[in-house]
Amino acid sequence: MPGNQNPRVQDGTKPLLDDGGGLVKGAVRTTGIIIALMASTVLAACSGAPVSTPTRTVIATATASAVAPPEPTADTSTPTPTATEAAFSLSDPATWTISAEEVGPIALGGELQGEIDDLSAAYTRSSDACPASPETSFWESADAPWLAVVPRGGNVAGVAVGGLSPEPVTTNSPETAAGIGVGTALAEVQSAYPDLQYTGTYGEQQGPFSLWSVQIGGSYITFQLGEDGATVGMIWVGAVAMPPYEYCA
Repeated sequence: MPGNQNPRVQDGTKPLLDDGGGLVKGAVRTTGIIIALMASTVLAACSGAPVSTPTRTVIATATASAVAPPEPTADTSTPTPTATEAAFSLSDPATWTISAEEVGPIALGGELQGEIDDLSAAYTRSSDACPASPETSFWESADAPWLAVVPRGGNVAGVAVGGLSPEPVTTNSPETAAGIGVGTALAEVQSAYPDLQYTGTYGEQQGPFSLWSVQIGGSYITFQLGEDGATVGMIWVGAVAMPPYEYCA
């Protein structure tokens, strides 16, 4: 063979050595790289270090849950009864209302005979005459405060409730819309009527038989204290604040 050609092996492959030794160097380099890679892989497997794998992050999200409305419960409380006023009755003075215009069926300023003709349903007219004022009438009852109806010019000028009988009666008294009647304490009268004024007295100053008035419209409601000087003994309704000192004078 010529010296400048690479010999071939019998199976037809290239010879391992060329004339300059290049094939041997290349084979050695390649073999070294493969061995190095295999060694690093073995070391990694033998080191026991965990292999890092990606983890999944789970984010909890709040979900709205439907809340059932509370079921209505039956009201088992007992209703509180409310006070009701008794219906007006001619025969029951306790159902009569005192105002600045009337006392029960008696209207201030009304024609006298027409205003007193219904009083016999609850009262008896006194037989005692009043010579100085024969038209003035007194009405008696064993169960309610007595009445006096004072006329002027044929019409009703004023009405007195209570304070006329030898033994004052405080039961079944007509009352104002504020609930004030014969027998009510002065303190309650003052609370019910903030504009109440001391008017004068037919007895002691602001004591027994003193007079306390409130003006409503063009008329007055006057409360005269009884002998105890603490409770109402008589109620006067009239165009003037002071009731007569003597009904027959």
